[in-house]
Amino acid sequence: MATATTAELGGAGEAIAAAIGAIPDGALDWRPGGGEWSPRQIIGHVAAATDFYLAIIEGAREGGFARSNSTSSACCRARATEAEVARCATAPAAREAFERAHRRLLAALEGLTPEELDRPFVFLDQQPGEPPAMTTTLRERVRPRAAGHLREHQGQLASTLARWRGGSGRDRGQGGGPA
Repeated sequence: MATATTAELGGAGEAIAAAIGAIPDGALDWRPGGGEWSPRQIIGHVAAATDFYLAIIEGAREGGFARSNSTSSACCRARATEAEVARCATAPAAREAFERAHRRLLAALEGLTPEELDRPFVFLDQQPGEPPAMTTTLRERVRPRAAGHLREHQGQLASTLARWRGGSGRDRGQGGGPA
């Protein structure tokens, strides 16, 4: 049963999965240039980040703190998920890898009690623009940020695919869109 905790995140996951499903295999490794990511790199990033949010949940539940650079099983799983996407031969396989990670996160969120969602924990982060340590809750940290992250990269995928279809990669000899 979807709750307010998972409904927004579930919808964002379905939307990006649909965007991944629209990627032709020939565009999977196409990079627009200027250091921008290929669709495969974007998918790997969002799949790994989805497992990273699971690591935050595990850390908050187990010890009252979570780290962005943890060696927890969920952080190791995030690295493995990103590597799995990198090995995918097709866009449908990459979509399946993302969807597995997304289902893990939704299941973990569904398993949280309201008290666990609202219990303060210390999040230790080393991201630019974030304080090195902050007190937050899973309701504040995971639910809106995970959904927003997926929406951000759904737009990035759509833009990259539109540019591929427009032939901009063909101009630079990078395996551009269809002729």
